[in-house]
Amino acid sequence: MLRSRCARWPLGKGWLQLPAGDARPEGIAFLAHRGFAEYERAKLVRLDLAGRFAPPVDLPAGVRLTSLATEPNLVVGVHAVALEAFPDIPGGKEPDAVGDLAEFRARDVDRTSIPPDAFFVALDAATGRVIGYASLMMLPGSRTVAWHDMTAVVRDWRGRGVAGALKRATIGWAIANGLEALETGNDVDNLPMRAVNARLGFRPLPDLITMRGRPFGGMMDG
Repeated sequence: MLRSRCARWPLGKGWLQLPAGDARPEGIAFLAHRGFAEYERAKLVRLDLAGRFAPPVDLPAGVRLTSLATEPNLVVGVHAVALEAFPDIPGGKEPDAVGDLAEFRARDVDRTSIPPDAFFVALDAATGRVIGYASLMMLPGSRTVAWHDMTAVVRDWRGRGVAGALKRATIGWAIANGLEALETGNDVDNLPMRAVNARLGFRPLPDLITMRGRPFGGMMDG
């Protein structure tokens, strides 16, 4: 039965995943009634910037901070960080795929909504190795609210304050560029990054839920 449904689903897929949110319980109920169930849950947060001053970055000893606008050649090192960090991100049913350098650039670096001067890169000052990065993405249709897209740090530099410094750098950029708020989200199990966000003053928004079910509730059989 499943194989028959998959064969008749236009893209050959057996499952359909749809976003829903705690703010719209009727949407969750609509999907649940059609056989969908919660697959993943992300804790969304927002930092309102009105009246805030740029926080001190407070880089850990031995770390240099720059941006892809200043040193675009560092994108290869940024990709290497992503390859190491993505599989370690807590939560989710399976790790996000980084892809090769071209795919990574197209998705996570070179989009017009990602300001290169808000794409901060942390380096080991002694070796020049890229050890972490953080980036912002402007929300669609907005010039005043950005999504904190990613904070990633290599394993041997975690727990030293690199992630917090990168996040503070993005907050400072947002304030300097007149943004009104930053938003972001992490899987419910990503306790380390959720703790960083809480310390920086981010406040909860309604959860984002991924609902998963069979295409059309199994009605593809006709």
